[in-house]
Amino acid sequence: MGKAYAEHAGSWPYGVEMPVLSLKEQFRLAGIRLMEEQGIGFVESLDFLDFIPGSGGWKESIRLWYTGLEKKEQQLFPGYLLLAHGIV
Repeated sequence: MGKAYAEHAGSWPYGVEMPVLSLKEQFRLAGIRLMEEQGIGFVESLDFLDFIPGSGGWKESIRLWYTGLEKKEQQLFPGYLLLAHGIV
């Protein structure tokens, strides 16, 4: 939400982004064995809410809710970064 708000307002400072769901095919083409691929950075993604005026209360409420979840439940909310590592 924060990223979309900032992009619409013309205040997104990080340039063009090209989201991907998986790097599996790129790893295969490069001859790298993919060992793990998962979304990370949910809590850090909450900082993007700072682009929305008055969102501080929502940000903190979501952070508290998320940190209260079990690890298995947290994995249902993968975040904005894709971690992929492999072996050559």
